[in-house]
Parts: sequence; C-alpha cells; structure tokens
Amino acid sequence: MKYYKIVIPSLILTLLSWGIANACTSIAYSRTTGYYGAGTESYSCSSAAPDYAVSSCGKSDCIVELTFRNQCGSIARKTDNYAFIVTAKGQSSSEAGNKAMAACGSDCKLVTTKCDWD
Repeated sequence: MKYYKIVIPSLILTLLSWGIANACTSIAYSRTTGYYGAGTESYSCSSAAPDYAVSSCGKSDCIVELTFRNQCGSIARKTDNYAFIVTAKGQSSSEAGNKAMAACGSDCKLVTTKCDWD
C-alpha cells in the first residue's frame, strides 16, 4: 500500500507542474468579422487566458464566448451569419466539435476547437 501513497501524489504533482491538471482556456470571437482567438493559462482561470484570447482575436468587438478547464471547447456558426454562434464543451476535440455542430443545426461551419492540452 505504501507504493500507491507515493505514486498518486507524485503523479498529481507532475501533472500540475506540466500545467495539465488545472489548465484553463478561453476562446474570444468577433460576431461581425468571424475572427477568433484563444488563450490558455496553466494553473488558474484568472484574467490571463481571457485577456490573451481577446488580444489574439485582434478585433475591437471580440468578446470571450467560452471558458473551460481540463476539457475542449468549440464554436460553430451559420455559414451566412457571423453573429449566430453556438458553443459547446467536451472531453475531446471531436466531442466538443460534434456537440457544437449538432446544436447549430444545418448550414453551419465549425469555427474552432481548442483543448487545454493543445
């Protein structure tokens, strides 16, 4: 039993040091241009990830549409309308993307999918 007491805390500390166990990602999007940006913060969900997402989006009307921790997030939009968007989260990029596309309906396009570990 001593082996498990040492390995599990060591594994958790290793994941934390890599920034995987508590990563937080934000995706910002411009509803007038369709531009987007993403930011990931290793240890917390403070303002760094959302601020970087808005900054990397590069348009004055970019806002954070989605923030998530230890998972993936997607944005889908209607092909003829930048303003109509749907966001979704999932445990994999395919799950998040599929959820966003299903919720968006017909004539939609996947804008982006990001995972904390990307």
